[in-house]
Amino acid sequence: MMLSPQVLQIVFFVFAVLFVCLLPFHPHPGSLVIKAIPALSLSLLALLHVAGVQGKLLFLALLFSAAGDAALALNDLHGGPYFTIGLVLFLVAHLFYIAAFATGFEPQRSRVIIAAIIVAYSVMLALLLRPGLGKMAIPVFVYIVVITVMAVLAAFRAMKGSSLLFGALAFVLSDSLIAINKFLTPVPAAPYLTIITYYLAQYMIAHAFLGSA
Repeated sequence: MMLSPQVLQIVFFVFAVLFVCLLPFHPHPGSLVIKAIPALSLSLLALLHVAGVQGKLLFLALLFSAAGDAALALNDLHGGPYFTIGLVLFLVAHLFYIAAFATGFEPQRSRVIIAAIIVAYSVMLALLLRPGLGKMAIPVFVYIVVITVMAVLAAFRAMKGSSLLFGALAFVLSDSLIAINKFLTPVPAAPYLTIITYYLAQYMIAHAFLGSA
C-alpha cells in the first residue's frame, strides 16, 4: 500500500519536533536516526507523490540531505572527518535541487531584485567567513556558490505560491548560521535556529512541488 502524503508529513513533523525537543541531550545515541528521518520521509513523499523527473530529482536531493544529516550527527558524536563528509553530501543534494528546479524552468523576471539580493548576500557572507576558514576555504566557497545557484533558481522559477522561494531562503539562512557559528563567531541558540530553519526549508521545498503535482 502506497504511503499517503499525510502519513509521510506526519512522520516528518513528529521526528522533526522530537529532534528539537531532544537537543538539550544532543549528541545522544539516537541523534543520527532521529535527525535523518524527517528528510527521509520527505524523500519518500517526493518519490511517491511528485510526478516525473522532478520527483526523482527531489527524492535524490532529500536522500543525500538525510545522509548529510547523519554525517553531521556523527560529527557531533565523534568529530573527525564527518563535517567535511556532510558538506559534500549536502553539496550533492543541492546539485540535485538545482537540476529539479531547472526542469521545466519558466522564469519570473519580476524577481530579479530578489535574486540580486541573494547573490550580494552570498558574496558578503563569503568575505566575512574567509579569514577563519583556513583549509576549508575552497570547500566552503564551492558550497556557497552551489547553494546560491539553488536559491537564485528558486527565486526565478515560476510556481504557484512562494513556498519554493521561502524554502530556499530558509536553507540559505540555516547554512549561514552553521557557517557563522563554526568559522566566525558563536551564534546564540545556534542548534535550535539552524535545525528549525533547516527542517522548515526542506518541508517548504517538498511542499512546493507536492502542491504543483
